[in-house]
Formats: sequence, C-alpha cells, structure tokens
Amino acid sequence: MLFTSISFLYYFLPIVLITYFVLPKKLRNTVLCVASLIFYFYGEPKYIILMLAEILIAYIVALLINKHKSKSILVLGIVIHVGLLLSLIHISEPTR
Repeated sequence: MLFTSISFLYYFLPIVLITYFVLPKKLRNTVLCVASLIFYFYGEPKYIILMLAEILIAYIVALLINKHKSKSILVLGIVIHVGLLLSLIHISEPTR
C-alpha cells in the first residue's frame, strides 16, 4: 500500500483518523503505533518481526534511561539499533 493508493486514501487513512479522534487521549499513541505496523505489514510483511523488535528494544532502553539516568544506556541503545539496521542492510542485499 502506497500513500497515494486508493486503498490508503479512501479506506486506511479515514479509519485510522476516525479511530484516533474517537478514542481517549491515552490510547491515541497506541492507535498510531498499531496503524503504522499494519501499514508496513501490508507493504512488506517480512520486516514486521524486525519492527516489533526495534519497538521493544527502544521501549526497554527508554525505561532503563528513565530509571538510571545514564548516558551509557542511551549509547548502548543506539549501538543496538544501528547494529540491527546494518544487519538488515547486509541481509537484504542480493548475493553476488
């Protein structure tokens, strides 16, 4: 699904926007997170596990930073994310 496709503009986007504005403010970020996962899953389902892992790692790192107030945890989180992205680039390149 592309941002300019009919299915996105006439079905997906209105459903997400209506759901977003109908629900209480506490649930709005959850709606956007789930909607973005659905959008990306529709486009390329093989990367959904990577996206879920990235979200979980970012959440855990954020909790640890908030608890310990340590910049080393931030650096570790950045290194983990960059490492995952570089491994994705390496895995997704066609072999020669």
